[in-house]
Formats: sequence, C-alpha cells, structure tokens
Amino acid sequence: MKIRYEILFSFVILSSFYSCNKEEKSSVQPSKEVAIDIFQEKEKVRFANPNFDPQEDAEFLQGDMLKTLPSGLLRVKASDDEGDTIKFADEVPVETNETYAQQVYTDGTMKIVNTNTTSPEMEFGNQLSVNPIPAEEKAVKTVIENGVATLYNANGGVIQSESVGDLNVKPLLDSAQAAINDQSASSQPQNARSRVKSMIQKAQVSGMKVISADDQYIVLEKQIGSFNESMTGMKVKSNVERKAVIKMSSDMTKVFSQNIYEGNQLVYSLENEYSTPSDPRRACVSSNNAVKQLLPSAGVKCVKQKTLMFRSNGSPYIQNLVETYKTNKISINLKK
Repeated sequence: MKIRYEILFSFVILSSFYSCNKEEKSSVQPSKEVAIDIFQEKEKVRFANPNFDPQEDAEFLQGDMLKTLPSGLLRVKASDDEGDTIKFADEVPVETNETYAQQVYTDGTMKIVNTNTTSPEMEFGNQLSVNPIPAEEKAVKTVIENGVATLYNANGGVIQSESVGDLNVKPLLDSAQAAINDQSASSQPQNARSRVKSMIQKAQVSGMKVISADDQYIVLEKQIGSFNESMTGMKVKSNVERKAVIKMSSDMTKVFSQNIYEGNQLVYSLENEYSTPSDPRRACVSSNNAVKQLLPSAGVKCVKQKTLMFRSNGSPYIQNLVETYKTNKISINLKK
C-alpha cells in the first residue's frame, strides 16, 4: 500500500486550500514554536461519470484524445438525458469526512495529521465490496513527522510506516520572512501593484508565461515536462507534453482554477469556490498584513476536481472529486 500525503505549503498551492481562526485548535500539540498552523474539516464526494456534459465538459470534449475516439466509445449526454443505469461500482457516489491538521515550525520542520472521520454508516464502499478491508488493515489516520509517514487503524495500531524524505521548508519560511521585512504592511494601491508586478516577474523567471492579464484575472501557463505515460491511463505511442494553466485574481490573492493539458487535451481541472471574508469558518489570522497579501488564502469553501480517465476497453469517463470545507483555517505567526 502506497502512503498518500500532502504538503500544502507552496505559496500558490497553499492559496487554494487555507484560511484560519485563532479560536480553532489543531489536534497537534507541539513543543516547538509554530510559524504556520492549519486546521481543516471537509466532506468529500467521489464518483465516476461516463456521460460527458456538452456544456460543463466542453473543454474536455474539444481535445484530440476524445475527438479521435472510435465511434461508440464516447458517451455525450443529451439535453433531456437523465443518465444511464450505473454499470460500474465507481459510478456510485462515495462520501467521506476527514480532518487535516498541519503545523510548520519556525525551524522549518512540520507535523501533519490526516484523520478519516467518516461514520461506519457512510462506509458504503467497504460494505458493498466483495473483498471488504479488515478493520485492522483499514487506515483511518496518517501522521507525517520527522521524515516518516505512518498509517494507523482505528485502534491506534500501526499498519505501515514509510520514509517520505526531508520535508524541511525553512528556505520558504525565510523567503516569507524576508518579504515581510521588505514590504510595507500598507494596503495602498501602489504597494499592491508593486507586489503583483514582483510576483509576475518571479513567476516568469521560474518558467511561467503570462497568457493574459486584465483588471479581473491573470492567467499563467507553465510547461511541466515530457512524459512517457498519460495521466488518463490511456496508452501513448510517444511522450506527451504536459502543461498547467492557472487562473488567478488580478491581485493574485485567489486561485480560481488550475488546469492540466496533455497536448491540446484537457486531462485535469480544479475549480475553487470562495466564501465571503466574514465567514468565521474561513477567516485568516496573521500577525502581519503583508503575510496575508503574500499568500492567496482567502477562504476556499469548495474545491471541484475533474480527471479524464479511460477504462480498459478504451471508453472515457470523468473522475469527479468534490471537497466541501466545513472548516478551513490557517494561523500565520511570522512577524516583522
């Protein structure tokens, strides 16, 4: 079993998931000084959909992978179609709940605790499975600390431990601290424009390209590389070129979407929905206004992900994952 983990600390990726509140206490209780404290509670719904919607999935349908499929493999939903009979188990929506707590310490080390809080009554997938997972082998908690990820069952027994390498992010903390020291905490328009200009220049230095920029949005493109396998599971005869396109607010404080393409085929899309700043479940706490400006962390309330996949017979489908945050908070304790 491969241990799956997330390190949500990239200044762009972090932006898609975090907000915070001083009153919320993480389940992690460290003895070291905390620089960033994150706590999330979310509901997940995962399901496969073989019926492509002409409007919602229009960009997927425009790619060469789908346009060149043999007749009969691609199923496009008609306007009056209410959906076909479920043919595969993964087409049944599966709901899960989880909490995520991450603390980044001032020395750059961190601790992550991810806990599955799904009630037994909601465990339809395991109940319906022909080969259900025994309780002692079912992971309900993942703890990542000191370079090791450990899976635990409901009784606290260790299922598996695996080295995940050096997770120290001290260079990123130092960069954030330097930016705080260099920037005024003022929110004057000229300071905001200067910050955005600086961020765009850094993005371009890192290999990103500005596709468009106006008073509402900035769209960036990044070439990811050449790969001998497709994310979709489809067999490829030659390497595929993969790129990412990120759509942000004009002040670069919100990430609205992130798409990944293989050639001209959209293979993955992510959309963020944001709550209002007054929502106490998703309000950011920081000791310095400049920190809030550095991280696009304005209260994501829902994340919708779609991944293009292919079954063994060559028929395509969309793997959907919808994450709704009941709590999504971050406390930033860096000081000038």
